[in-house]
Amino acid sequence: MDRNRTLVEVTSLKTTGPACAIAVVLLLAHPDAARAADERDDFQASIYLGLAIDTFAASALNQYLNQDVSGDPKERGIAGVDFAYRLLGQAARARQLWVYGETVHGTRSADIDCSKAPDVPSCQPFQGQISPSGQFVYMLRNATSLEGFLGLRWEFLAIKPGSRNPAHAYLKAQAGFLSVAGSGGDVADVHHVGLGLTLTGGEFLDSYLEIGFGRTDLFQDRSRRRFKVDGFLSHPLGGTAYAKAWEVRAFVEMTVDTDLGPGSDSIQSYVGFDFTPRKGHGQPEKPVPS
Repeated sequence: MDRNRTLVEVTSLKTTGPACAIAVVLLLAHPDAARAADERDDFQASIYLGLAIDTFAASALNQYLNQDVSGDPKERGIAGVDFAYRLLGQAARARQLWVYGETVHGTRSADIDCSKAPDVPSCQPFQGQISPSGQFVYMLRNATSLEGFLGLRWEFLAIKPGSRNPAHAYLKAQAGFLSVAGSGGDVADVHHVGLGLTLTGGEFLDSYLEIGFGRTDLFQDRSRRRFKVDGFLSHPLGGTAYAKAWEVRAFVEMTVDTDLGPGSDSIQSYVGFDFTPRKGHGQPEKPVPS
């Protein structure tokens, strides 16, 4: 079929509004148009260290995450693990199904002895050496809150596959929880479905923007009617002390959880570093033939 001729025929239809837009999207989502630049491996995994800024979070969230913390700013050191696996599809195609997960281990500033761990992000935000091993283990052992997420992401449309920053449009369904040490109660459910755009290549690989709808049980009012926005920006760092063993990327993230009404809204910001093991690092060297 002549795709150029088909495009002319679709755009020449005397239709307006959503019908025309849907026709064009379905045409562009044809498998022959989905050969996109995708630099991602089938399996991705990393650890991260950073700082969560809860100053503008809703009071219900701060009472849960930052108990006994008075005044502003309200900050937590965070550490965690991310992973993603391509279940269906290939890198050369836009239609892909991914399973992914993430943990967020948070440590309140009041619970950290900065004389013993001066380089933890909540003590000196990124002024000292960021260690992908020592600080990560310290944060996990002293965490006062834990968030976990698991989801499926269906990527269905390639956006600008020949550009410097190719992207995929996606739909996702994510289930999660939030728990605080010593709370003695059930975990709080945090679930949503969303629509977004993620970069699949270029310097800002894995950066994304998404909007969603779901539930957050921390809110007393309209906990099952929450609108969510999540923006994530990632960029590689060169010349770090760990460049031989790790690929290091700086990230900034902001999340919004709102009911679009008179109820409580929450805005949280995150900043930190992702550490991905470099391919082949740690494997035994091949013997040199004599």
